[in-house]
Amino acid sequence: VKTDAQQVLPFRVIDLPSDHQKNVWFRVVLLFLKFLRHQIRNPHQLFHGLGGFPAGFLAVILSKIFRKKSVVTLLGGEYIAIPDIQYGLWQYKRLRPFLRFTLQKTDELVILTDTAAQQIKENFPFERAYHKISFGIDTQLFTPNPKDLTEPFKFLHVASLNRVKNQSLLLPVFQQISEVVPAHLTVIGEDNLNGQLQQLANTLGIAHKVTFINRVSHYKLPVYYAQAAILLHTSFSESQATVVNEALACGVVVCGTRVGLIADLEGDITTEVAVDDATRLAKKTLEILHNPQKYNDLREKGITWSKKNDLLAQSRKYEDLYQTLLTTSN
Repeated sequence: VKTDAQQVLPFRVIDLPSDHQKNVWFRVVLLFLKFLRHQIRNPHQLFHGLGGFPAGFLAVILSKIFRKKSVVTLLGGEYIAIPDIQYGLWQYKRLRPFLRFTLQKTDELVILTDTAAQQIKENFPFERAYHKISFGIDTQLFTPNPKDLTEPFKFLHVASLNRVKNQSLLLPVFQQISEVVPAHLTVIGEDNLNGQLQQLANTLGIAHKVTFINRVSHYKLPVYYAQAAILLHTSFSESQATVVNEALACGVVVCGTRVGLIADLEGDITTEVAVDDATRLAKKTLEILHNPQKYNDLREKGITWSKKNDLLAQSRKYEDLYQTLLTTSN
């Protein structure tokens, strides 16, 4: 019996057995065979892979077999290698030929930000055209709220607690800020570090100023953005960081490290520093808090940008890209 959702939603979900999670290549082959079967039964005209590997690689392979068009959207980890924290597919030399093949052979390449495009060029010296299509957000859900820039200043961080998000920099930044002005930090995200950050907050003497909250439903996040004055984001690497979109749409000023969308919008809409400069990030954030006119200017520019780059704008760009590819394939 079909549910109402199954009758309305114009897509089909194909899953894989969870008992083979540790065997990546088995999952790749199994996913390929499943798509192969569906393609034979119900042919598709275009394959779109989200991520360079395995989805992007499979999309390109299937497009070559069936002589269709392919699109690959890079999500960030494919072209990055940060050995110190064991992050990024590029650190695995055996995967590099598959990544190169995907980037070279896909009909259209989509990159989320200009900053990500520059990072890709460091590992992939060849030149090729790409489309910049950032992930948009629902601006009917994430809406701006009036901000009263008064003490205690409320800070927000939304991300899984892991090494690439670099919350070990976030907490010292907030410590320096809270030594100058009364402030409170709310950290929302699944803890993958087994309490290390909570211990660091104790060590830094700011545990009473920091609230850790486990994963929150996407639909409940606007409540937290409504209460925040500043979003602090201190990642080592980001292809985009969709939380930046969400914060800007809600009228929250964004301060963070020079990654993804923060770097793309730096100076005009966001405030950024190098990925390891806690002191400078604290200083630049305090300057904003002490300058209400600048704060409101950044806030208004962020709201305006978010409206022009929302989920609908993203959908239209992909629709235009699909239509162009299908037209040229006929």
